[in-house]
Amino acid sequence: AAAQQAEDDEERYRARFSRIDTNLDSIIVSYEYTVYRVATSNNMDSNGDGQLALGEFRDRGRNAFCTPRRASDANI
Repeated sequence: AAAQQAEDDEERYRARFSRIDTNLDSIIVSYEYTVYRVATSNNMDSNGDGQLALGEFRDRGRNAFCTPRRASDANI
């Protein structure tokens, strides 16, 4: 069970890393990470007002962090 969990975790980390690494050079620079976090925030902002209320953070946060997306898709 622990070995399977470790494999699942590794797969999840690799998938997230590849979404953040927009130029696919196997390195995440601060710009790429910032764009990824903006994309995450935009995903959570259900009413599109550019702000996160507690309800949006609570209700959509879990899904936003798990939603497959590329950091380059952020609207900044």
